[in-house]
Amino acid sequence: MLAAWAQDLNSHGGLACHPVIVYSEDDGGDPARSAYLVQDMVTRHHVVAFIAPAMLTPTAFISAAEAAKVPVVGATGAEEYRHSSWVFPQSADNDDQIFGFVHNGVEHGKRRLGVLYCVEASACTDAASKVKGIAKAAGAELVYSAPISLTQTDYTAQCLNARDAGVDQLALGMDGASIGRVARSCEAVGYRPLFSTVAGLLSPAQAADALIRSFGIVTATGEAPWILDDTPGLRDYHRVLARWASNTAPDGASIIAFTAAKLFEAAIVEVTAEATQGPITPQLIISGLDRIHDESLGGLTVGLTFHAGQKEHPSSGCVFYLNLTTTGWTTPDGSRPICRPR
Repeated sequence: MLAAWAQDLNSHGGLACHPVIVYSEDDGGDPARSAYLVQDMVTRHHVVAFIAPAMLTPTAFISAAEAAKVPVVGATGAEEYRHSSWVFPQSADNDDQIFGFVHNGVEHGKRRLGVLYCVEASACTDAASKVKGIAKAAGAELVYSAPISLTQTDYTAQCLNARDAGVDQLALGMDGASIGRVARSCEAVGYRPLFSTVAGLLSPAQAADALIRSFGIVTATGEAPWILDDTPGLRDYHRVLARWASNTAPDGASIIAFTAAKLFEAAIVEVTAEATQGPITPQLIISGLDRIHDESLGGLTVGLTFHAGQKEHPSSGCVFYLNLTTTGWTTPDGSRPICRPR
């Protein structure tokens, strides 16, 4: 998605007359490699921003970005992204997204909550430690919780335990492939709860899996539903994909990346005069971000505001609901955000 966004910008003369180059590396979930890659990108490629990072090692990554004095634009998910003056989150935090999908399940009449969470990611374990309170606020009762590994090939024991606890909504903090294995394991023992999870975890292929669809999944995302095109931001998202990545189906991961890219773009627009007169630097990007006020990026997210030197980034509390059914993705509230009571 970032490559398609860059191609689109460059076809129109770049960003403030500068061509955009995207570099991508895989840290393999290794904190030391994550820190090394940050430094390598800065020294070898002279990157001026990190956009839409997706990783299991946020602490090491953020520390390295802070040391390199390079902003992180459009981070989403991990709690660690909320506590740095060098990070600029683009959407609601993990707690609010969890509240959203649990509440979505409660609205389907499923109040007895079970949770399976992976041990490989701090975002999963952190969420698991807080889910009881979040569930209560969302109108659910947590009756079962268990750690799992993404390397497991079978989750029959967890399905049986959740069934015996009376779980009717099973929240899944894991990757899309593991969600498929949970579905197969639960189906094998005749247990069919409603699944709930963060929307961006499922790839188009996983969302097309007939077995996963038969369980039903209620989700919430910090970004607008990618299946819609009723806002300027969503129409732009579909236009860029159709032109530059026509073989790529819209999904939760790509809308996250596109939203982050549009936040970066919006920051440069705020400092266009300076950007066209010289190089785009990390300091200039931060200056542009500091001028962002109540910005929804054309309806891709909910009003973003940043301030100079801001170390804490409170969540908006607003998410968008999507449901996966036997016929595919649906949006019960369209592109209207649902905001958590404060």
